Amino acid sequence: AAAAAQRARRRDGPAMARSAEDAVWVEELVKRNEELLQAIHENHKHNRLADAVAYQELFQQNALRLAAFVDLTNEAVVAKDKTLRGLVAEEDARTA
Repeated sequence: AAAAAQRARRRDGPAMARSAEDAVWVEELVKRNEELLQAIHENHKHNRLADAVAYQELFQQNALRLAAFVDLTNEAVVAKDKTLRGLVAEEDARTA
């Protein structure tokens, strides 16, 4: 039983670290999107539409990345495993 608990701790440790990495990644992307929205607004205000469009494209790419991440996270929660690793492992098991 002690060996099983130790294996579980080793297995869960990286998953928790991954969750912290995911949180930092999401926060950084949200902050970047806030900056992009401000840049879009400023460029519209000064009639620099080509620059505004360039920032808009970057914003859209980031928003799509966030949406894809949320979709994967929701699938993991629905699968009753709150780690993306668990969802990937389940998918790997199905396709093996």
